[in-house]
Amino acid sequence: MSIILYLQGRNGHFTPHQSGWVSFASSLAEKTSNLLTLLVRDIQVDQATLLGSHGAAKVVLLDGLPAAYDLTTVARYLTAEYSAEGGTLFLFGNDTTSTALAAMSAAILNTPMVTGVFSTPTSFNPLVIARKSFSGKVISSVKVNSSEAVLVLNAGIGEAKPGSSAPVIETKRAELAADIGFKLESQQPEDGKQLLTEALRVVSGGRGMRGPEFWKPLEELADLIGAAMACSRPVSDEGWRSHHEHVGQTGKVIAPELYIACGISGAIQHIAGVNGSKVIVAINKDKEAPIFEVADYGIVGDVHTVIPALVEALKK
Repeated sequence: MSIILYLQGRNGHFTPHQSGWVSFASSLAEKTSNLLTLLVRDIQVDQATLLGSHGAAKVVLLDGLPAAYDLTTVARYLTAEYSAEGGTLFLFGNDTTSTALAAMSAAILNTPMVTGVFSTPTSFNPLVIARKSFSGKVISSVKVNSSEAVLVLNAGIGEAKPGSSAPVIETKRAELAADIGFKLESQQPEDGKQLLTEALRVVSGGRGMRGPEFWKPLEELADLIGAAMACSRPVSDEGWRSHHEHVGQTGKVIAPELYIACGISGAIQHIAGVNGSKVIVAINKDKEAPIFEVADYGIVGDVHTVIPALVEALKK
């Protein structure tokens, strides 16, 4: 029997979050005396081997699948592979495509599905899982009355452990002909910038930055620490920054290792999109700002004074 984890790469590579998911799935396999098998697509062989070394027993490279947005065809193929591998738990990441595939796979397999998984189950027989609900404001406990389940893992779950296994690498060619009548084009970030959902460090600005002309120190700070840029919704609504940088309940949900919030008050809608961050640093001149309630470290001060000082300190 196996625990199956499906992962889709980008430009032939895997992301830091995906390596954490493999380690987490490996711990589930160990606790249930199962083996972990990865079903991966769009990841080069050497990258897939490295990814599998985080705890997988086997990595199956899926070749010939139709485009990921052909959800029906892909889900049918994945569930067939899951059954062929003797799957007991089917795991997916929480990116948009994988979550959709998880839902379709659960329907095809007629098994329960649990989203928002952020920790190891408290029980395996029966399966009891803690999950985040209502944008992370509530932790609920879900009991699964089935021997199988589809689980969607939160970003940031699991600690990457390269070299913990030497997986068997297998390639499978899917002979599938699918034409759903349209094509979906994706646009890569300009100038090789990091994707917000994959970045391990994020520097974010809010309305306290006062205007787009004051953003240069933030960009310099981000460059110095290798971080992606983000912003709150009011900033993107005002047109100070691009909408693709908006993080929050109505924007991108992220879970970096470090999130630096500059001039952001911390409305619940914003916190819902960043509360998966491992460390949150807040800089705000209002000591009563809600952001300090969730921050691990807080600096009470004017961002236009604090940020330049941080930049100068980092340069030294």
